[in-house]
Amino acid sequence: MRILIVDDELEILNIVSSFLTDRGYDCVTANSGDEALEMVTSDFDIQLVLLDVVMPGRNGIEILKQLMRLVPHPHVIMMTARADEKIFEAVRFGAVDYLLKPIDFEALDATLAASLKRPGSA
Repeated sequence: MRILIVDDELEILNIVSSFLTDRGYDCVTANSGDEALEMVTSDFDIQLVLLDVVMPGRNGIEILKQLMRLVPHPHVIMMTARADEKIFEAVRFGAVDYLLKPIDFEALDATLAASLKRPGSA
């Protein structure tokens, strides 16, 4: 499974990418929402996106809405430091789940496993 990790914090990109790569996932990264959209629309192998909610420029909610318009669209798991109204809004717009930062890697494993069981996953 190819996973796109989107976050404006380089440390998070590196840590999450290394963790998932060590578990056999094919990971690519983007440090902005616009870069993520370009990658998803040009790389149809991306099946899951880990997307930060708060980023400079267009935020994760705006990017999520655009990703959900794609056919087919990847599964999206939001990442956030706070479980506030924005994260619940993201789930309403189509995110399959969310993770709180700092990332708990056991929770990440469980969330990915649950996402793989959903229809339309690889």
